[in-house]
Amino acid sequence: MWRELTAEVARQPLALEVAGRTGLIDRLREMAGLLDTIQKGLNLFLNFKRGQFPRMVRTPTQTHNPIPNSACCVGSKSSTSEAQLAPSM
Repeated sequence: MWRELTAEVARQPLALEVAGRTGLIDRLREMAGLLDTIQKGLNLFLNFKRGQFPRMVRTPTQTHNPIPNSACCVGSKSSTSEAQLAPSM
């Protein structure tokens, strides 16, 4: 559906010509509904996975305080102090 619409727009780049086509608004509403359904399903899936692996499934938008690579050590604390990690002025 989306590819058909974009191919149609590529053939006729005048916005008023494409916007005036019969059924365009219905097609766009149908695509928006499908996208909403897909997004809800993806969120349910990710929430399920977060419950199973709480520290492993995170999207970049959910990362609030990223840890610098030099301060991240698996299984042990880093010997680097915060003063050493702070940028010098």
